[in-house]
Amino acid sequence: MQKSCNNKINGNIITENGGFGIVLWEMSQYNLISKNTILNNIKGIALRRWSDNNIVSENNISKNSKAGIYLTYSFKNNVSKNNIANNTFGISLEDSSDNTISANHVTGNRYGIYLYDSSNNTIISDNIFSDNNEDIWDGSRTFKTPGFELLLVVYAILFSLFCKKNRRTF
Repeated sequence: MQKSCNNKINGNIITENGGFGIVLWEMSQYNLISKNTILNNIKGIALRRWSDNNIVSENNISKNSKAGIYLTYSFKNNVSKNNIANNTFGISLEDSSDNTISANHVTGNRYGIYLYDSSNNTIISDNIFSDNNEDIWDGSRTFKTPGFELLLVVYAILFSLFCKKNRRTF
């Protein structure tokens, strides 16, 4: 889609296209991409060249040879509540700013979130990372976040201490 605005792309199964699953190209704005299953493409969902103010939410994106979600020169987009697994890049932002990435489950990718020449993006801590080689890579350093399993153990210990302090058993 080029220069397309105010569209809803939802509920589709998109597989084995040899290129992009869904691509918004050049000045496509205020679109909703949701509840799609996208697998075995080169890039699952791509927002390119000033495709701004879009919502990418609740998609299942896996086994794409390059990126699950790819933003280049795109701004003020919201990427949330997606399941992104087994891609080279889970979410890739190149030359993109002011995007919000939240509540995604990012697993089994080489890079969970890959940032290249991108700034002022909000990566909210409620993303869940597991089994990625690098959870977040920003070009100069890498971040490995605690796995979901570790968080469960910490919560279990805290709950146990709370119960012990208050003399409660369950």
